[in-house]
Amino acid sequence: MGGLRGVRNVGLLAIGILTMAPGGAGAQKRQRDLIKNEEFVASVTGDVSATVAIRRLRPHFFESKGVRSLGNGTLNPLRLFVDRSEQPLETLANYLAWDLDEARYLSPSEAGMRWGDRANGGAIVIKLKRKEAKDSTPP
Repeated sequence: MGGLRGVRNVGLLAIGILTMAPGGAGAQKRQRDLIKNEEFVASVTGDVSATVAIRRLRPHFFESKGVRSLGNGTLNPLRLFVDRSEQPLETLANYLAWDLDEARYLSPSEAGMRWGDRANGGAIVIKLKRKEAKDSTPP
């Protein structure tokens, strides 16, 4: 009996540690909707467009998940914001995956809270890598 009680206590300890561990399910969801530059660099070879890379790594970014209301019934298309500036979604193909610092998906409800009803189809938010300022002093 003592052996079983010890196993049970170890199991309870493991469950307690897992539930107290930082991150948990929330961190997994955040990572599901976020691609950082390190992941692009590790996963993409060659000059691959941001569109192709995101479709490979997180195809759900492009899936329509909006909910149509009974009153309005319209669902706006997916929006693209690059460094806080809204751009047509097609321009995502003009960026290379390696040039992105991060790509984040915002659900229709998150995008709608941020930008209003025009973004109720969700959004992809891109932060471009900042180019390092070169030393301008002569050698």
